Amino acid sequence: MKYEWGSGGKTPLILLHGLGSAALSFGELATYLSDYHVIAFDLPGHGQAEELQREEDYQPLNIVDKIEAEITKMGLDEFYIAGHSWGADLTLYYVKKYPQHVKGIILLNDGYLPNEGNLEQELKDVEAFHDSVRFPSWESFIESEKSEVDRWSAELEAASRSQVKMVDGELQLAVSKFTAKSVVKGRYVEPNDDAYTNITPTCSLAPGYRT
Repeated sequence: MKYEWGSGGKTPLILLHGLGSAALSFGELATYLSDYHVIAFDLPGHGQAEELQREEDYQPLNIVDKIEAEITKMGLDEFYIAGHSWGADLTLYYVKKYPQHVKGIILLNDGYLPNEGNLEQELKDVEAFHDSVRFPSWESFIESEKSEVDRWSAELEAASRSQVKMVDGELQLAVSKFTAKSVVKGRYVEPNDDAYTNITPTCSLAPGYRT
């Protein structure tokens, strides 16, 4: 699913969300970016996007190819890319493979996810976190989300709702264990140790971005 904010006549800014998140996680942020034509879409297996069938389809360069296909459909000549967490990691893979139209990148929360060296433990952690997200109703879920922030808005509620789905009478993460674990495995198959080699930083922002 693709979402757009602002006029098509403005400079495009493409937003890539994090693992387990969705395009609508940028809904509130987009309201502050009125100088840009903001574009965000659900990455494979997230939000309303179809889950991929094979583990290898989630390897970073394969995901980057899918991102490029979406951008090509939009007919964009020049644009900025901002990515959050896994999305920031994908931004680095993208600009390395498809640098020709990128005017600049913005990395939110990391931007380079080094492997911890223990794939088995990472996969166990992913599975445990997935199992921990269980709510009996939308009301209890929304109340839990509200308790974690000092403000609330229609955009934040839409973002929260886009990250879960009802399964057998309870709310669970919309992203499946298969997708989440495949993403983690993909980083081990295609490490990006030279991610910053061809990037010239222009500024640094404090960590801790959260939608």
